[in-house]
Amino acid sequence: MTKKHWIMIGYVGKPWGLRGGFYVSSWLPLGTYSITKIRVGPRIKSWLEFSRLSPTEYQRYLKKTSIESVLSIKGIPGSSDASPETGRFLVTCDRVLVKEQAKSMAGMTILAHRNSLASTTTSTDNSHDFFWSDLLDHAVILANGSQVGHIFDLVSHGASDILLVQNSDGEVWDIPFTHKHVKIMFTDHGDISHLLCLMEFDDLEDYVTSRQRKKSASTPQ
Repeated sequence: MTKKHWIMIGYVGKPWGLRGGFYVSSWLPLGTYSITKIRVGPRIKSWLEFSRLSPTEYQRYLKKTSIESVLSIKGIPGSSDASPETGRFLVTCDRVLVKEQAKSMAGMTILAHRNSLASTTTSTDNSHDFFWSDLLDHAVILANGSQVGHIFDLVSHGASDILLVQNSDGEVWDIPFTHKHVKIMFTDHGDISHLLCLMEFDDLEDYVTSRQRKKSASTPQ
């Protein structure tokens, strides 16, 4: 999958104040980045849907966005779901000057250029920068060379992140996205080659079977 220069970082929320400020909900640590420009465009349901836009669809979407210069991004003081890392933020832009403008943008998708975002690596590898979208469609391979499948989604369950890997039979396996279970392999040019699963196949199969049983048991009959 071709890397996109613009990364989806969240959504415009309700307006704040009378001078065009607005809330933003994001899954990225916006408070730790130096974001000077954002793109605001029509709502896209999820980062996964945005990441899977074809190059042509991606360029078409960018043409529908407006570029805004960011004046400030601040975590919401006293808010339980805001922090310097992830949660809700207050954003002000130079061309959004009144509450009515901010209100008209509510629900829209926000993009930031990948160069303005610092490393979002997980504990699996600390020497390369990557985004979840960069992992999509890459193969997951065991140490013996056999292929488990390809990554088609990633999800976060708070305590850990999970790779959703689809095998050749269409089955979806959940693999923990941790240093203990997975290692990202890079080419000499710094591009992602594949993901190496550090679990033995029998252990992986037992883990997946156990996860499937737990899901089945928790599903209302």
